[in-house]
Amino acid sequence: MHFNLKHFSLSGKMGSLSFGATRIQVLEILGSPDGWGPYPQTSQSNAEIWLYGSLEFYFPKKHDGLWMLFSDHLNPFEGSTI
Repeated sequence: MHFNLKHFSLSGKMGSLSFGATRIQVLEILGSPDGWGPYPQTSQSNAEIWLYGSLEFYFPKKHDGLWMLFSDHLNPFEGSTI
């Protein structure tokens, strides 16, 4: 998936993906995450963080809506699968 970072910053949308999306919606759009956490959680279905390359997708504990994207890498798209 390719997206425009400026558009995403202004609109909160990454193609058909936007904040508030459920884990199932993210899974349908991006496929299975490369990893999840925080550890020692072992279930992808209740993980608070899904990892796609160097991007972290955050879901709150008590409800299933994407609320934050984060990357602590200088170039978050280098090596990313999305």
